[in-house]
Amino acid sequence: MKLWPRENTTDSRISRNQSDAALLKSYTPLRSPRSSDDEIEERQPRNDSRSLVPIDETKSSAACCEPCSFQDPCTCCFKLVLFSIVTSAAVLAILLFMGRTFLTHGHQEPSSRPRYVNNEVCTTHGGCILYRDAEFQVKHVANDDVENQLAYAKAGSTVPESLHGIFWMDQSGASLPIAGDPDYEYDFTPTAEVLMTFGDNAIWQADTRCVTPVALYGGTKGHWTHYGTQQGLEMSENFQTHATTMHFCFVEGSDDEIEIWVQSKYNSAATAILRAVGYEDAWNGTLFLPSWFMGFTMVKKPWGWDRVSTIASSRFREQHLSESTVSIMDSIMPGFIMDALNHEQHYPVYQIVDGYGARTEHYQAYLRFMQDPQAYGDCEGKGEDCEKIEKSSRQVYRVLKSNEFEPGIAEVPVQVPVIEPVIGPAPAPAPPQEPVISHDPTPSPAPPQEPVITRADEPAAPPARPQEPVITRADEPAA
Repeated sequence: MKLWPRENTTDSRISRNQSDAALLKSYTPLRSPRSSDDEIEERQPRNDSRSLVPIDETKSSAACCEPCSFQDPCTCCFKLVLFSIVTSAAVLAILLFMGRTFLTHGHQEPSSRPRYVNNEVCTTHGGCILYRDAEFQVKHVANDDVENQLAYAKAGSTVPESLHGIFWMDQSGASLPIAGDPDYEYDFTPTAEVLMTFGDNAIWQADTRCVTPVALYGGTKGHWTHYGTQQGLEMSENFQTHATTMHFCFVEGSDDEIEIWVQSKYNSAATAILRAVGYEDAWNGTLFLPSWFMGFTMVKKPWGWDRVSTIASSRFREQHLSESTVSIMDSIMPGFIMDALNHEQHYPVYQIVDGYGARTEHYQAYLRFMQDPQAYGDCEGKGEDCEKIEKSSRQVYRVLKSNEFEPGIAEVPVQVPVIEPVIGPAPAPAPPQEPVISHDPTPSPAPPQEPVITRADEPAAPPARPQEPVITRADEPAA
């Protein structure tokens, strides 16, 4: 074994130690308690060939937590944010699916869904558009002249008799207490709505038992009114923005209860979200408000209709659940949710004008309330943003703006006047291009384009030709 000289070993170790110390100094620019300013300067990194990987002072381990730029993106930050967004969206989708399944399971609609009605408006120059896309204008009506200006279902209409006339929505409870029903539980937050009718374009669908459509945003003559104030105008404009339409469908097997289907349109983003939540597609890009989320009904009473509003399906109400189920729900759900599920809002609806245009016994109560200038509404404990509902001497409603529009509904048959001959039924006239030769010994009627019609206040004119009989009205003697 060969031994190295002691002097050489010591010198080698000292040389290596000095080199390591110098290297450490170049990458440890930290101040020591005993260091001087001159020593700190000597320890700064030196730009020579002995330096290791150069340090980029513009970056640090905290850079990944700072916002990323296009010039210098942080991959770790981007992945972290993307992962958070995807995870949150997945959790939200799962919660929505579970919530929707829970709310809709076992829920049944009490009435049939209204059928589509091709409700369009056409111009006299040709071309048709959807009724909701037409232009409407605001009109005013005096509180004591509504029966002469508004359209409503009249006696003899196909609309059920219980919906004939004009109805006052007493959302303020001004008529309370109700005679004959002192225990009626009124509970409602009033709006700027006043009157409703089932005239204008509303028709009766016998198969679905629905009166449809009742457009809250306008009519051809007027059928849904608001107070003639800023609040009323804003509510009317909101109805027009969303093309809010109601369909009043009688519950199967009953003529005393109506389910109200609410249909509205939204922008594309809101439509996508509401579909995910559970709103149902109606037609022409509109959606139905699901009754398991919020329900509206009308129940017939001796004095009129009870308008009822509920949240969620009725199967969640305590009267429809067992005691054990109620106990479990109380333990896992916050109190305000349980109160909302079991809460019903009510307000009375009165017929103030009947189907013959006569005022009913409720007209004076309606008029007294409308002529009272005092605003109404309960704002106690509701904060500074609560506004009472202001009234006015006039009401506002919307009608088609241009007289060129001719509204039409595909299901309404066109009535064609028929001219009846004096003796016996006349055979139907044949098309002019294909005349029908009759072998009946009785003379054939005159061509359709050349009938001779005698007025009731004129003597019958002699026939122009013996072979062409004269057609007279039933209340005149034959010529």
